[in-house]
Amino acid sequence: MLPNTVERAIGSLPTVVRSDRRVNGLFRLIKSPSLWDQAYQKVASNKGAMTPGINGTTFDGYRRDANRFYLDDPARAETG
Repeated sequence: MLPNTVERAIGSLPTVVRSDRRVNGLFRLIKSPSLWDQAYQKVASNKGAMTPGINGTTFDGYRRDANRFYLDDPARAETG
């Protein structure tokens, strides 16, 4: 998906859900690298992003190519 299409899709989600309609193209949206890039930019700017989590890792070091495994098949994210 193109970044503008992703923005419009994200913006329309609350309206679609409130109107009790089915959300079409959700997996396409999840697979969009621009969605993940936008999410990283929003989360990385939070001061807690550099605080180690329960497993000792921080949120720094995001790489789009490292997420290719999940972007190609989002269902794999459940099993890791």
